[in-house]
Amino acid sequence: YPLEILEERLLEYVKAGLRGEEAHWAGAAYDLKPKLPLIACPTLVLDATHYPFHYLAKEVQRLIPNSSLTSIENGPMYLDRAMPKEFTEAIISFLGSSDT
Repeated sequence: YPLEILEERLLEYVKAGLRGEEAHWAGAAYDLKPKLPLIACPTLVLDATHYPFHYLAKEVQRLIPNSSLTSIENGPMYLDRAMPKEFTEAIISFLGSSDT
């Protein structure tokens, strides 16, 4: 990842104080699978193919009713910062196609 992206993330954790990493790791300690089928609104599962948990994206999409999966090819962790154009286009495309 570009150094400026990692530096920005580190600064955010430091600004958050002692609990800066808490939200980051909360998902690792909590089993979300039983809750995903309860999501009742159209949902975009946005994936990056170089994200360490990329292999879970299809399973997450399968568990959320009325969801769609968009995978950004060669997308890294911190996709929103590393590839903002692709990230934004995926969201705009989803919002334009949803029945809200």
